[in-house]
Amino acid sequence: PSMAGASQTSSGFGTAALQMADGTAECKQFGKQVVRLRQGLVALSKSSLWAMDVPNRWAFDFAGTTAADLASKVAWRKVMDLPLESKVMEEKADDEAEDEDPDDFDFEALPTRLLAVGPKCDQIMIFKTEGLLLRPWLLVEMRGDPWGTETQVTTVTSTASVPWKRKEELFEPAISGLNPEYCSLLPSVLRMDQRHGGYLFFDECGRSYRLRDEEILLQQDAWVAPSFDASAVQRIVTFKFPSENGAGRSCLFSVLARFEYFQKALENWQEGASAEVVVTDATTETFDLLLRYFHNGTLDSTLSLENLVGLLELGNKYLLPHLMALCMSKILRQLGERGIIRDQNPTLMADLLIVAGEASAGGSFKVKIMDTIASSRPDLTHDASFLSRVSARSVDLLAQLLSSLRSDLSCESVPKRRKIQCARQKTLWSNPKVLAGPAWSGA
Repeated sequence: PSMAGASQTSSGFGTAALQMADGTAECKQFGKQVVRLRQGLVALSKSSLWAMDVPNRWAFDFAGTTAADLASKVAWRKVMDLPLESKVMEEKADDEAEDEDPDDFDFEALPTRLLAVGPKCDQIMIFKTEGLLLRPWLLVEMRGDPWGTETQVTTVTSTASVPWKRKEELFEPAISGLNPEYCSLLPSVLRMDQRHGGYLFFDECGRSYRLRDEEILLQQDAWVAPSFDASAVQRIVTFKFPSENGAGRSCLFSVLARFEYFQKALENWQEGASAEVVVTDATTETFDLLLRYFHNGTLDSTLSLENLVGLLELGNKYLLPHLMALCMSKILRQLGERGIIRDQNPTLMADLLIVAGEASAGGSFKVKIMDTIASSRPDLTHDASFLSRVSARSVDLLAQLLSSLRSDLSCESVPKRRKIQCARQKTLWSNPKVLAGPAWSGA
């Protein structure tokens, strides 16, 4: 996204001269869209992002400081203008072509935006409405001196959405201050970290909605529908499965060509030649699910944990961040259901831990799986099949899991079982060698 007056630096950050707020009406648009970061405050108006340095009371010398001096240090400064949607931009261009005053541009036509703290200490997340749904839109990292003169903007999206408004019959229409026919989200978003990593939303009827970190991804990694146009390359790629008596599956080249892995694997494929790919690490059952994903970009809600683990492994192998995001969120949702994890066999849990450790887009997903095993299935660390399977792929991964089981128990005010679980989680989430931020955050 472009930033007003910005230039790109070699570090990937854009630089912009900060504009001082002079009592303009734009600062009055902030409402509840203000968050606190380490360096100061960040606010969001309908069209731009603002920052304010907050003096450290321990480092700032208040002796002899006048109110005017203090006010000059806490003024709002514009950091960047938000990119406008193409449709709105076209309408604005049409208005200007008709010699209308561009200052009369109706910013009410823009989608509603919400501001939240990002996963890193100098990041903020901006959410944007799409009709009646809300999705993450921009991740902005702020640096420089003064703070905010350097910004790095990343466009993001998600595999799930949060209902911005829900049409329903309310027994008390006065509950909704916006529209008696709708129940809307409250304007504040909570950032959750560690094992609950993601964002929490609340609506006017008291419902809560959760958007996991695993459900967020870069816009460039979003699923794109295949082309079946007659002009597209419609050759056939065959996948062979030697372990299943030579069983095969076929797919159009144009469907696969959207993905980087297959682009490179088949880039030297000559027209008229046969293209055959040998698959030794997946069953035809799992691969059929992958082919279905290639065509519609979704996963069946009834998939088993075993299917999801297999798809996650294929998503990591074939560099499919969108598929991995779908799998990780569904896996965590299943493991969160009461009793589900207790019924899983040690071999499947070992495969899940291994795939989580290898997932390139996993972020903290690996730690969440370790947390689940340490808290709900510590018996697996005494199971020979589990230990041998994990150690055969990664001794370090097994060592990281086992280290959390040797925690110092220091909580005296809770029952022993909960005390043990608390200590194990503290060990896991405080280990910098294990912990990693979401892949989309640049951590």
